[in-house]
Amino acid sequence: MQGNKAYIYHCYKHYMCPVGFEEVPCHKSEVYKKDAETETTFLIADNSRKSKTFHCVNWSEIQTDLTTLTPYYINVRKPHLEMCTRKNYPESKYGQTSHCIIELFALK
Repeated sequence: MQGNKAYIYHCYKHYMCPVGFEEVPCHKSEVYKKDAETETTFLIADNSRKSKTFHCVNWSEIQTDLTTLTPYYINVRKPHLEMCTRKNYPESKYGQTSHCIIELFALK
């Protein structure tokens, strides 16, 4: 959240809320180096009864999810499944995506 803004992440038929992030070194040996190459990891809050409360998701996985077109998808809550294909999905919706990051802001 930034000032009076909040974000919601819509992915794989589900809405989640990013609650924090961290820059993590790409290589364990570079943990204490000043100019280490890093990747961004987001902490995402999930309200599903069937899933963990928090997920740590790499920004690269979120980018892949946001740019993947149907019938393919990535469930960032289960990254071990990698790229999946929706079954019984109408061909008229191929090449679309509903996954997005929604920005909300409060008016003062």
